[in-house]
Amino acid sequence: MTLEGPIRPEMFVGEILREYPAVREKIRELFGEECLQCRSNERETVTYTAWHKGLDPVQVCRELNAMIGGGKRKTPKRPSGSGKKPPPRRT
Repeated sequence: MTLEGPIRPEMFVGEILREYPAVREKIRELFGEECLQCRSNERETVTYTAWHKGLDPVQVCRELNAMIGGGKRKTPKRPSGSGKKPPPRRT
């Protein structure tokens, strides 16, 4: 089974909500409002939740991955130094 992107069926829904907040509304649409607030989302995988809602977990992952750019994991930008320009070089 090949999926395009970092969100996989074996991932926990709560983990996805933390790592990819951009998919929050899509998860609400697919799984329902209660899934966002339920503490069980920390122990329930996409596979389990999709099965419970009558959805195909592979298709759910494809839709979620499409929302985050298909495979680009959200990574914070690292500062490139102090933000100051180096002094000009004297020759």
